[in-house]
Amino acid sequence: MHKSNTLNLDKVFFKLLVEETFVINGRGVVACGRVSSGEISPDSDVAITDESGYIIGYTKVSTIDYGFISKSPIPKSAKKDWNVGLLLKEISLEEINRGNYIVIE
Repeated sequence: MHKSNTLNLDKVFFKLLVEETFVINGRGVVACGRVSSGEISPDSDVAITDESGYIIGYTKVSTIDYGFISKSPIPKSAKKDWNVGLLLKEISLEEINRGNYIVIE
């Protein structure tokens, strides 16, 4: 993991701008948004940053909800320009807000 308190958001592997957050009782916090770069899969370690790249915290993605119904197999990862919901482990709703970024360095 990155040792600095900030990341250059133009140079991260994966980036998602958080548009909405909510809690699923018994499961955890879900952060929804559009993938703007890179790819993510379940069990990925991610950082949560503010709009300037300041690192708010770290967590792990538990599940990805792709927000569409299809007859094709569910993909194992989410890619650029997909709208997704990420179920995050061990994080509270107060720790992530609309306008934050979820990134992989």
